[in-house]
Amino acid sequence: MPRARSWTDEQLAEAVPVSKTLSEVCKRLGIRPGKYDFLRAHIARLGLDATHIPRSGEVPGSTDARGTPTSWPPPWPRATRSRR
Repeated sequence: MPRARSWTDEQLAEAVPVSKTLSEVCKRLGIRPGKYDFLRAHIARLGLDATHIPRSGEVPGSTDARGTPTSWPPPWPRATRSRR
């Protein structure tokens, strides 16, 4: 049986707009960071705007030439074998 949450929907609704990362949301709720998919599911269930919180692997505020958010680390070039 799942454990009862130690935070309320109201506390989550207050924490999300003022936090920059999901880790910060966890700290504001008084829980250990982790299980972000679980936290994102609750954010979606409540219809909260979390577009300012980067998804895993994104560097906050980084965009490519077209203004599309980029991810980190960048994809590595394909390894090639040198012929000697």
